[in-house]
Amino acid sequence: MTPTDTKSETEDVCEGCLSEAELNEDRLCSICEGEDLNGANKIALQRIAVAADIDMARAKEVADIVCGKLKELTQAKALLERMADGVKAIRCLIENSEGVSGLHLNGDVAPWVSLQEGGQFETWLLAFNEAETALSDYAALTNGKEGK
Repeated sequence: MTPTDTKSETEDVCEGCLSEAELNEDRLCSICEGEDLNGANKIALQRIAVAADIDMARAKEVADIVCGKLKELTQAKALLERMADGVKAIRCLIENSEGVSGLHLNGDVAPWVSLQEGGQFETWLLAFNEAETALSDYAALTNGKEGK
């Protein structure tokens, strides 16, 4: 197809010829948000039906469920990123200061090292250190998989 052609992309696609990459979140969400079931959306829904050996009504239900889960995952990822930013801010504070003044009510500065995992008063920031570890584990788990 040349750039000057006015035919839609779906007119050149026969039923069942869409690649797996084309059956993406946007396509599923446009199906479950009630957009017209024609063209590529209908083909995508038919592929779900054929792959799962179900009728079109059930395929629409499956698309709705998948779309809902994708939206939940997107929201969860946004929340996780906000929490990660908070953890990074605390780490930055720790790296750029000596500790907490007056924590022990004696006027001394409680060094950060004593308040973190392995320190004398580790219970103060143990949950913070565990959150850092969890974020690091998540980053390792998803490394290279984002956007796929």
